[in-house]
Amino acid sequence: SHGNSSLPMKNDSRAFHILQGITGKLFLLIIQLSLCLGIVSVSQAATTTFDVNSFSDIALGASAPCDGTGTCTLRAAIQAANPQRAAKKHWELTTNVFRVPELAGPELKSTNYEINAYITADDKTEGVIYAVGEHIGGQALFIMDGKLRYSYSTLGLYWHDFKGDVKIPHGDIKITLKHTMKEQKLNGPSKVEFFINDKKVGEMDIKATVYAAFTGHETFDIGRDEGMPVNEEYADKGKFKFTEGQLHKVVFDIKNPDDQEVGASEYTLIE
Repeated sequence: SHGNSSLPMKNDSRAFHILQGITGKLFLLIIQLSLCLGIVSVSQAATTTFDVNSFSDIALGASAPCDGTGTCTLRAAIQAANPQRAAKKHWELTTNVFRVPELAGPELKSTNYEINAYITADDKTEGVIYAVGEHIGGQALFIMDGKLRYSYSTLGLYWHDFKGDVKIPHGDIKITLKHTMKEQKLNGPSKVEFFINDKKVGEMDIKATVYAAFTGHETFDIGRDEGMPVNEEYADKGKFKFTEGQLHKVVFDIKNPDDQEVGASEYTLIE
């Protein structure tokens, strides 16, 4: 690992952080229960295009969350409840995309994905490339003090921070984040690798990923971090908008959101 830290969250004396952590976990419990019952409906962003051929019979509205073999699995319930996972695996987004409800954005949870950000950088380049959630639960890829940074919070239980000495070169560059599950199970551990112009510059281990939702109140943003910050190091910078005109697009490729054979009995309790 390069500049990798994975630590239990520090005690925070601020009441609103504690309250947000409690409400966030209650929200996750409700969502996960709803998924098992197959009764969640997810609103899609107006710009989302669905590939009908990628839907299963379940995703098209079957009443019971079963996979066609007579087995009612959590995976089947997920597909029935959230067709976003099966329908949208490739996203190309620009900085006019922000305040998007988390469940209407890319599926950046307990699955494999790759993110490519296309940037023109100079000595003034800084800001959030993308962010979802906030400090209690969320993740953000950003540039600060001329270096590549990434933070991931597992619902207030674990804090992961990549702050290796990776300087951002000037000119037209591509920054890649590759997220790979180490174990194909809900909330399983993962590895995050970082590349600049296809050259690996570091990696970080995530002890436990988030499966259902990072929060019940925050959003998904490109080129800024709306609401509460994921990393409080840039809290004094407001939304920490990316340097104007330098972030051209961010491409998300979700590798296998509907291919994980996960039963309810395989759900991992985070200790």
